[in-house]
Amino acid sequence: MADLAKAAETAERIREAIKSHRFRFKDLALNVTVSAGLAAATDGLGADKLTEAVDAALYRAKKTGRDRVVVSGQRDKTSQQGVA
Repeated sequence: MADLAKAAETAERIREAIKSHRFRFKDLALNVTVSAGLAAATDGLGADKLTEAVDAALYRAKKTGRDRVVVSGQRDKTSQQGVA
């Protein structure tokens, strides 16, 4: 699961970079955030189950406050943002 931890760290860096960037459209300043769901492709886990796991993690990221990275199978952290 080291690859999944590395993926979560990378997703978190991307999330932070997007959040801290000041996007502009015409004269508008836009605040953009990212919610991400991650899951590991393990032996015996087919594409359908992997998709379900990723989708569930993404839904959990959105349901628990958005602007966060959620890894399938890990418990939520109490922080408002970041990896849960």
